[in-house]
Amino acid sequence: MLTGAALSLPTEGEIARRLQEQFPARGLCEGCKYVLPRMEIHVRGDQWSLASPFHVPPGIGPGTLRKRLKAVFVCPKHLRVHHCSPNCPCVLNQDRCLMCPRTGLIWDASTEITRSWRTSSRTEASQSMDKSDPLRHHRDTGGRVRSLSAHNVKDAGYLKIALRCLRHLFFSKERILHEVSTFDLARKSAMKKVTRYARKCVRENKPRNMALMQRIFSNECGERGRYLHRIARVQEDHLFLQSLALDAVKVFRELSERKLSLPFEHFVVACVYLIRRGLVDIPRRPSLHLLLPPANCLHRFFPELPFTQSKNAITKIMRQ
Repeated sequence: MLTGAALSLPTEGEIARRLQEQFPARGLCEGCKYVLPRMEIHVRGDQWSLASPFHVPPGIGPGTLRKRLKAVFVCPKHLRVHHCSPNCPCVLNQDRCLMCPRTGLIWDASTEITRSWRTSSRTEASQSMDKSDPLRHHRDTGGRVRSLSAHNVKDAGYLKIALRCLRHLFFSKERILHEVSTFDLARKSAMKKVTRYARKCVRENKPRNMALMQRIFSNECGERGRYLHRIARVQEDHLFLQSLALDAVKVFRELSERKLSLPFEHFVVACVYLIRRGLVDIPRRPSLHLLLPPANCLHRFFPELPFTQSKNAITKIMRQ
């Protein structure tokens, strides 16, 4: 057991030397794997003691813990102790860095001989810099700068992204094909109900009511096939998508100040579904109930959109 005065705590090198004096020599290490055992220095009164897998002194606990050793390694086969430090002899590893041959620790990454992409990705922080035109969102097709009084550069970029996402959600080819397939399913379901009613009338020897059959067909098709009749009217309203995009950017700016961490593309789609019933100081828009597709179909338009997680993140920030 290693003990001493609490006023002078030992260094890790001293502990490694005293441990090696207590362990019997069993041979030389050649290619052995050194492990880092859990060794802690505990202080009780005016004495310190070392707690390790080899010996646990009595009366120690979380309240007496003073320091945990992080550089004293032991070979479990030969019980050889090694204090790993920057002064250890080094060899080159597969990333061309100088490391300790016993423990594999790299104490100075700047001493590498040949820099590789593996080492660079691990030791250097990745940096990205946008060197494009900061006013690109305010220029027209001829390159002239438009009015800068409406938005700043960041909001103009968000507005452009929001408009692109909303156009894809409402008027893209995928959305049109989805609505056509939905209407075909509704028409087939309506024909089944009409045929079932006609067969019932034949079995019961009753006359078939053509007005009732037409009403059954129109009601079933109208529930899931109304979007194609409204798309032309919505496309003519140029302020429809613009107002939705401005509201989404406004909410994103307010929630970003409250530590919202969410990609803007994911935020736009989730925010539009929340705007249907009103959001923050934005009034509700009942017309969106008839224009937005069911939430379980969003994977057809945005394959990588975590819709439920994004919506939950927005509502969680708003409730705080």
